[in-house]
Amino acid sequence: VNATNLHTHGLHVTPKKGGDDVFESWEPQSSHHFGVQLPPNHAPGTFWYHPHHHHATSDQAGGGMHGALIVEDPPGVVPPEVA
Repeated sequence: VNATNLHTHGLHVTPKKGGDDVFESWEPQSSHHFGVQLPPNHAPGTFWYHPHHHHATSDQAGGGMHGALIVEDPPGVVPPEVA
């Protein structure tokens, strides 16, 4: 159960390999570069990620393998008096 992967909540991305594919996994001591392309019209906000490897999610996410993803507003969208 030491293999892991990455799952996001709230991002509008593909569930296929190279996106939010919960069936993809990485073995311990391996290296993986992960990048997700957001569509240009993606809503700003605070989202989160955590591992989603079956039979290990609770131990891994509960052990600290989780975090925030912040998608910022495009420049000039939020009026200065609000920002």
